[in-house]
Amino acid sequence: MKILGLIFGISFLVEILALIAGAPLGKSLGRMILFSGLFAWLLSGSRFARYMLGILYLLSTLLAGWSAIRSDGTIASIMLLGGFAIYSLVAGLYFLRSKVLRALTSRAPAMTN
Repeated sequence: MKILGLIFGISFLVEILALIAGAPLGKSLGRMILFSGLFAWLLSGSRFARYMLGILYLLSTLLAGWSAIRSDGTIASIMLLGGFAIYSLVAGLYFLRSKVLRALTSRAPAMTN
């Protein structure tokens, strides 16, 4: 669960950084609300939320990677976009492949003897 807190915290800080850099308030606020809701739903045991978070983070990987490749900005902005692409890839794979999250969202009843 520490990893979930770390992923949520980093995602929240990235959105704050985007707001400081001049991103539209509505988009950043919408993403924060969406991800907060999906994280809360995941903690209640939703398999759908786990898949959606994984897919959204992998989609973020593609978008950030493409933006880094096509960027005409400074080397710092390219490195930030590339770093975010790597972070999104790792987070997306964690949501889709984690045995801990798979057990959390499992619908099978526990076997007791």
